[in-house]
Amino acid sequence: MNYSLAHLKIAHYVGGQNVPFEETIETIALLERNGIIDSEGNWRMGDARPRRGLRAALWPKGRTPLRRKRRGKLSKKIVKFLQTKGVTGAHVKDIAVAIKTSPLNVRVWFYRTGKPLVTSGRIKKVAPGTFAYLKA
Repeated sequence: MNYSLAHLKIAHYVGGQNVPFEETIETIALLERNGIIDSEGNWRMGDARPRRGLRAALWPKGRTPLRRKRRGKLSKKIVKFLQTKGVTGAHVKDIAVAIKTSPLNVRVWFYRTGKPLVTSGRIKKVAPGTFAYLKA
């Protein structure tokens, strides 16, 4: 079988997903069978590359693409945990273990996203690496 530029682009995209070569060849054959590309590698759905159809067809059975988590959940989890701890507060490592995330993510949250809460007095740094929720 002769491979065209479109075939090579598909192989490059799938190769970036750490998919074995045999599955890449199967993917190209699947795209040809489904009529997305022809045997010369020309896209059949107009001149533009069909992004959604291509990406859905490239994933082997049982594998799903990694999705970004929804925004704002870390803030809610940290504030809720600090509310349960009260005035005594909790260390960054304890917060990270409780909300199942990295201590680095929690530390950065206090200095970036949570900074307005810290400066307004709702959250206070009571010791090095220890924060408490003061106002309800």
